[in-house]
Amino acid sequence: MMEKTHMSQSRFTQAEWRDLFEQQKKSELTVPQFCQKIGVSTTRFYHHRQRASHPPEKRSEPAAPSAFIKVSPAQEKPASPSALPILFETQQGTLRFPAGTDKHVIIAIIRGITA
Repeated sequence: MMEKTHMSQSRFTQAEWRDLFEQQKKSELTVPQFCQKIGVSTTRFYHHRQRASHPPEKRSEPAAPSAFIKVSPAQEKPASPSALPILFETQQGTLRFPAGTDKHVIIAIIRGITA
């Protein structure tokens, strides 16, 4: 049988916890009996036993670079006079043309409306 020893439960390595799990199995004691005998709380024992049975996944290769790129919003600049839409008031309504519309297109549309 095991000797009763009081162990500091806060500083066990993973290998020491594995040894304790093996000792508990071989001792034929229940977990609470074993924990009381060695001075470890059952909560801590079960916690470390679960962690040992489900170790965190280790990545063997570095993570792939992200497909995302960092984008910053464009700074809003006041519209320059050449970027403002072109507006024409007519009897039929207001004609609005985007900035940079060719003047020949505008003339053709106005002539078509007034014909």
